[in-house]
Amino acid sequence: MIPNIPSQKLFDVIYKAVYNQYRVHMDQVLNELGYIPEGEKCSNKHACDIFFGNYMEPDADPKIYDQVGSDLEDMTTKMEYYLEEYNVVSSSPMSLVMFRYALDHISRCTRVLLQDNGNLLLVGVGGSGRSSAVKLAASILEMNVIQIEISRVYGQNEWRDDIRKLLMKAGIIGKPLVFLFADNQIMYEGMVEDINMLLNTGDIPNIYGMDEKVEILDKMQAAVRESGKKIETTPLAMFGFYVERVKANLRIVMAMSPIGDSFRNRLRMFPSLINCCTIDWFTAWPPEALERVANMFINSMENVEEDLSVACVEMCQLFHMSVVQLSDRFYKEQKRMVYVTPTSYLELIKAFMNLYAIKVDQITKSRIRYEIGLEQLDFAAGQVAVMQQNLRDLQPLLVETSDKTEKLMIKIEQDTVVVEKQKEIVGADEALANEAAAAAQAIKDDCESDLAEAVPALEAALNALNTLKPADITLVKSMKNPPAGVKLVMEAVCVMKGIKGDRKMDANGKPFEDYWGPSQKMLGDMKFLESLKNYDKDNIPTSVMKKIRDRYIPDREFDPAVISKVSSACEGLCRWVRAMDVYDRVIKVVAPKKAALFEAESELQAQMNTLNAKRAQLQAVLDKLQALNDEFAEMTRKKKGLEDEIDLCSTKLSRAEQLIGGLGGEKARWIELAHQLQMLLSNIIGDVLLSAGCIAYLGPFTVNYRREVVHVWNARARKLRIPCSETFSLITTLGEPVVIRVWNIAGLPVDNYSIENGIIVEKSRRWALMIDPQEQANKWIKNMERENMLKVIKLTDPNYVRVLENAIQMGFPVILENIREQLDAVIEPVLLRNVYRSGGVDCLKLGDNVLEYNYSFRFYITTRLSNPHYLPEVAVKVTLLNFMITPQGLQDQLLGIVVAQDRPELELKKNQLIVEGAHNKRTLKEIEDQILEVLSSAGNILEDESANQILSSSRVLSIEIEAKQAAATITEKEIDEARLFYVPVSNHSSVLFFCISDLANIDPMYQYSLVWFINLYNQAIQNSPKSTNLDERIAGLNAYFTKSIYENVCRSLFEKDKLIFSLVLTLGILRAKGNIDDDLVTFLLTGGVALDNPHENPAPTWLTEKAWAEIVRASHLHELKGFKEHVETHVQQWKDFYDLSAPHESPMPAPFDKIEGISKLIILRCIRPDKLIPLVQQYVVSKMGAPFIEPPPFDLEKSYNDSNCCSPLIFILSPGSDPMSGLVKFSMEKKVVSFETISLGQGQGPIAAHMINLAIVSGGWVVLQNCHVMDSWMGELERICAEVIIPQVTHPHFRCWLTSYPSKSFPVTVLQNGVKMTNEAPKGLKNNIYRSYISDPICDPEFYISCPRTEDWRRLLFALCFFHAIVQERRAFGPLGWNIQYEFNESDLRICIMQLQMFLTDYAETPFDALNYLAGECNYGGRVTDDKDRRLILSLLSIFYNDQVTTTSEYSFSPSGDYRMPPSMEYNSVLEHIRALPMIAKPEVFGLHENADITKDNKEAASLLFGTLLTQTHIVAGGGHAEGGEGGGIVDMTKDMLARLPALYDVADVAEKYPVLYYNSMNTVLKQELIRYNRLLSVVKRTLYGVHMAAQGLAIMSAELEECNNAFVKGIVPGAWMSKSYPSMKPLGSYVADFLSRLKFLQDWIDEGPPMVFWISGFYFTQSFLTGVLQNYSRHNKIPIDQVHFEFTITKMEAECEEEPSFGVYCKGLYLEGARWSREKMMIDESFPKILFDTIPIIWFQPALIAEFNPPPCYFCPTYKTSERKGVLATTGHSSNFVMYITLASDVPEKHWINRGVASLTQLDD
Repeated sequence: MIPNIPSQKLFDVIYKAVYNQYRVHMDQVLNELGYIPEGEKCSNKHACDIFFGNYMEPDADPKIYDQVGSDLEDMTTKMEYYLEEYNVVSSSPMSLVMFRYALDHISRCTRVLLQDNGNLLLVGVGGSGRSSAVKLAASILEMNVIQIEISRVYGQNEWRDDIRKLLMKAGIIGKPLVFLFADNQIMYEGMVEDINMLLNTGDIPNIYGMDEKVEILDKMQAAVRESGKKIETTPLAMFGFYVERVKANLRIVMAMSPIGDSFRNRLRMFPSLINCCTIDWFTAWPPEALERVANMFINSMENVEEDLSVACVEMCQLFHMSVVQLSDRFYKEQKRMVYVTPTSYLELIKAFMNLYAIKVDQITKSRIRYEIGLEQLDFAAGQVAVMQQNLRDLQPLLVETSDKTEKLMIKIEQDTVVVEKQKEIVGADEALANEAAAAAQAIKDDCESDLAEAVPALEAALNALNTLKPADITLVKSMKNPPAGVKLVMEAVCVMKGIKGDRKMDANGKPFEDYWGPSQKMLGDMKFLESLKNYDKDNIPTSVMKKIRDRYIPDREFDPAVISKVSSACEGLCRWVRAMDVYDRVIKVVAPKKAALFEAESELQAQMNTLNAKRAQLQAVLDKLQALNDEFAEMTRKKKGLEDEIDLCSTKLSRAEQLIGGLGGEKARWIELAHQLQMLLSNIIGDVLLSAGCIAYLGPFTVNYRREVVHVWNARARKLRIPCSETFSLITTLGEPVVIRVWNIAGLPVDNYSIENGIIVEKSRRWALMIDPQEQANKWIKNMERENMLKVIKLTDPNYVRVLENAIQMGFPVILENIREQLDAVIEPVLLRNVYRSGGVDCLKLGDNVLEYNYSFRFYITTRLSNPHYLPEVAVKVTLLNFMITPQGLQDQLLGIVVAQDRPELELKKNQLIVEGAHNKRTLKEIEDQILEVLSSAGNILEDESANQILSSSRVLSIEIEAKQAAATITEKEIDEARLFYVPVSNHSSVLFFCISDLANIDPMYQYSLVWFINLYNQAIQNSPKSTNLDERIAGLNAYFTKSIYENVCRSLFEKDKLIFSLVLTLGILRAKGNIDDDLVTFLLTGGVALDNPHENPAPTWLTEKAWAEIVRASHLHELKGFKEHVETHVQQWKDFYDLSAPHESPMPAPFDKIEGISKLIILRCIRPDKLIPLVQQYVVSKMGAPFIEPPPFDLEKSYNDSNCCSPLIFILSPGSDPMSGLVKFSMEKKVVSFETISLGQGQGPIAAHMINLAIVSGGWVVLQNCHVMDSWMGELERICAEVIIPQVTHPHFRCWLTSYPSKSFPVTVLQNGVKMTNEAPKGLKNNIYRSYISDPICDPEFYISCPRTEDWRRLLFALCFFHAIVQERRAFGPLGWNIQYEFNESDLRICIMQLQMFLTDYAETPFDALNYLAGECNYGGRVTDDKDRRLILSLLSIFYNDQVTTTSEYSFSPSGDYRMPPSMEYNSVLEHIRALPMIAKPEVFGLHENADITKDNKEAASLLFGTLLTQTHIVAGGGHAEGGEGGGIVDMTKDMLARLPALYDVADVAEKYPVLYYNSMNTVLKQELIRYNRLLSVVKRTLYGVHMAAQGLAIMSAELEECNNAFVKGIVPGAWMSKSYPSMKPLGSYVADFLSRLKFLQDWIDEGPPMVFWISGFYFTQSFLTGVLQNYSRHNKIPIDQVHFEFTITKMEAECEEEPSFGVYCKGLYLEGARWSREKMMIDESFPKILFDTIPIIWFQPALIAEFNPPPCYFCPTYKTSERKGVLATTGHSSNFVMYITLASDVPEKHWINRGVASLTQLDD
């Protein structure tokens, strides 16, 4: 439960308890039980070796809970078994290594989850394995783990829904559940509160709706019945039963990170997190864990020998441990947090394995390709001899074959003649036969055409017969009296069949043949239809046909159509008769033709027979000829084959020679390369290991840290005999020159650091998060990925998740820019690459959507924060990369710009060469790849024509390109030489940029972007003086640019930081030239590292211990050798130097009078630090020139001209500055369309956004005031500036003005891209007056002469401006100047000027009373709330508004006469006069003593040195306390303080001893003081005891105690004390000493009675004591108390006196500030030099009547409790600081002391 350190205490407690109870030593018992070996003392080590759990028998049912044996290997095996089981079912499998540390935690989790209410609080940084341990433990116990899924809109409702489902699952279903909840899922603190309640009660109020409650009660009744318990069935009891079930089944596991304050605060606010959980600390992995993990992974790698893998494991450990130390140092020195977690370690090992596999594969492939290429070349060379032999063998064969072919040819020719003759004979016969055949064919055709007419009719008739059925025939036959048609048809049929009719007589007696009878008979024949079908149609007797044709055919009635009406049967018969007629007619014509045909055909047959015989003869001859031809073809083919073979052989021979000739040159190179690759392969393991270390760990570190740690690693790897390069370089190991060139062209800076970053982005397994304040990475990625459809998103985009989803599916790259220190939980799956296979495709779940994952997807993240603090939860999911620009990268960019501007032709050519070179290199690489590809893929290279063509063309191309490259290299060299001349410019400018970028350490508002800087640089190149002489040109350009940077930056700096900037610039430029010793600078800024000083101070009277210690340390510096000795031996000389009023203007004691520069500053720092500032100014002037200590005056017009419509103008406010009036006037001058202002505050954001939207279109101006008030809206302001105010849609006249006090939450991007201005009163009296004169309205010539009384007007105007400067500058002197720092500003001056002009115009006499009243009581005085300050302002004003100002010609404003009225009041003469005033004003002009400067100057010098130190990031602040050791220190300190504190006063006892008396109020005063001090003492005691216990871990560190603890560490008084304390400005040590003195003063009073002399400082409430004294007097003398007051007499007694005064009291303990009490003159007098405070002797406080008061010349001196002087009024009407006025005798007018700021104090600050 507790981290390791305090666990020993626990053992001590147990030891004592066991011994006290059982009188036996615990060791003996444990020894006998076998837990501890003989002779060892029980400790944490032994306790850790004891494991209990139910996981050792996986198959047991139920599982047995027992002690695990001492064999951890067995336990490891079991755990690995469980892990495999888990991975089989889980969608996101875990790869865990079961080392001791993991077993501890998994076992602990299983044991806790088994218990009732087994909730866990896992404390450790992200990536330490918290969730893995729980998931496995839950899986072992067969519990389900439930986690919530955070989406973009996850809020209270979603959270409550998730919790409700979870609780109902646990309570209703009754399955054991583990709810795993991590602190990075906390979207709002209410979630923790809910968990706190769940842990405590198992329920959250009002989480269930009515429906759910009904369901719960319903299910619970069933559950109660099943369980058989006797429980009431009331809803309350059922719900109670349900909550019990929830508690029984739900285990809550919280994974929290101890980093930051939120963890502490949550534990404090929600105690159940501790009370109801078992705490498990996941501390840093022990070395053996690191070793075990590395071992497991590295041993699984192929071809890595045993001893090598051991060395690799050791290297991995070294990486991890060294980076842990490096990150601590990085934080101390650079204030940048980098977390090193176990995840980084796993990342290292995985990166190593991956890279090694890839690299080995890559090198092997390359080597094999070269080797195959070489083999092919060797093969070609080997083939040459073989082919030459082949050629010789083939030649005779070819001759023989040719011979045979010739002979065959002759034979064929002879036979062909015979065949031709035969062919002719057969041809003639064939012609005859053809003629005969044609004749026969003609006859045949004729016959067939005739028949074609008859055949269809015949067929139709037969068809008609076919349709007749016997029934139809029978019907006809049965007719008794048939119709005429029937008879007619039957008659015709009879005639056709040759049947005779019966002869009969008709009515007239003529005979006729009646056919009906025969017809019936005929019809009666069964085969009647058959006989018709088979009728012999070819031989119809002519007589029959004649009869038919004469008698029937012509008859109209004899028509099938007519007949069909009578009888269907007869219709068919009619058709048949008619058909027979047609057929007969045709057949008669055809018969003779048929005869002729027969004859012709028989003749043809005879001819064909003879022809066939002749054809057979011809065929035999042809076959013979064909055989000869075939033989000839065979011979010819053989000959051709031989010829081809000879040809191919010659071609191959020439190809081989070509190949050997062409690639022979490559051969040597390839052999070398293959050899190198082989070497590389043997070296690669070390280089890849180091590369993996760089990728996994070194991303966030800056260049020097990286170099240093890589050097250590490299040396160690060589020592361990790991094969690696002599000097390792990430670029040579993993970089590909061609790719790097492409990156550089896309905008990646060319320095190695940036290229390493590029490689880490490309090679790392996690997506890169780039810290990119200058947007270098952003630009590079956008250019590089533009062609791949890059998508740009921000977390503020409403639809960024949708864009991301599309990109993941389509495989587009995405850049997420401008993130802050948190990442959305939504994108976590993308960062973790939670890709799983589902249905054969790779998927990724994002929010609620499952996406198909495309492996072309790439994700980049950038932030513009320069020093973001990413907690481990974020850092482990990404590869953090520091992309801040390096000096080398910037120099290169700047060189490019200056050459492009000054020598455009060079730069153009250079860029062309770079692009062309990159292209050529790529082409060459592609050609070589192609050549090797062809060589390795072709079977026999000599036979592959296309391959040879490719090779020869590639070779030609590569020779061409190589020639081009050679030419280009020469040109490039020439160009580079020309560019080198400009290097001084780029180096100088680069230095300036880094000087500026460090200013942000002083104030968060001092942010400058690279774009802004380059813009100024371009302007400088264009506007600086041109010269043909290059040296002059460069010098001119550097000077111009430096001045331009100084002026532009000064515009945005506060007055206090302008000199710091001048010094920083000077140091930066000198350092770059090598003209400065960094040790000296470090000493000047820090005073060296404080060590014990063994040397005694030679002059303690004037030389402080701090100064002496610095002198001793300074003497160790090379340039100040002997300084200490010189001071010791020449004390008086140094004392004289110390006493000078202006030591910086006087020579130092010899030989140190020769010393200049930083060394002189160091001496002054030691002796007189208050005069450091003027000397620093001298130093800057000597090195840089006077302009660099004269900041340009505020110029709104110039700032406006530097801006554009898209860059906001930002006023950085300081107390007393209000730019609004100037801005309103300026807007009128510019005739702006609209001028909208809004003061930001709650709810004003949308209104401001609306204003901007309108003004963008109209071209108006918008002023957003007080941006610092509205932190929450700043993100939106950043978005508006980046996305709304864009050039495409913004009116060119639009301007956005912002005003803000310095604030960390103000968006950096807005600051960087905006024009920043400060508008405070300039520092220094001279500058202040000057500014008033060049500002509106005085600078307006009309106004300057606008008054009729010109001379008076101008003189009083000058005096007024002088007064304005005085009241503003007096603020620098702290409480000496004004009790309260008033914000006097330009508007006060402006209104006074207007009134002055009005009065002088309207009155002939100057009304000084009115002017004094208006200025002193209204305009300036209106701001003054303190009556002492009111008195002062009127006193000061009387110097400037009086008669003499207008009458005395050279009226002096100061005693020394350095500040006078200008001799001429012309405007320009006045400006000249002001410019001639001293640079640094002496205190006398303000009416102060010269000592007043000391405090102010010391403070200013300290702030100058501290501010400069903040910018010198390479100097480590010395003397800082090492944190971590403070716990012990605090314990001792609190113990010591507690010991010194007395017990509380017994007030009741004192009240008895000193009862309330009418005539002695002092008793009441004492009692009240004791009550007040008791109240304070009890708080002091309580908090000291609380911190004492909490620092040891024995009590809870509450918020109050933590605040006290922090105060003790810093040595200041805690707020808890001050809330109950009297006012005090003392540091902790002095406060406690003072507190103890006060307690002793009261204790002495109690013990010994009232003191003779009261220590006025010792009272808590001084006014009650004073009132008590007056009360005693008024009661004794019976005078009303309101008629009495004090009169003061300063005695000659310093601290003690013998007897009490006759009346009133003696008081001591007052100090005088700003003056001293002269013991000789017994009056107030001027301070001695450098002595700031003087003690006042004992004062006799004499009560007296107010009415009789008649003071001599004196000063009414205010008395304060502390030097702060300002206080607040209590309800009693008393101030918390002002006590009263005392009168001090004086021989000068009171005004003198008022202006001096003289006051008395009850206590000092030290």
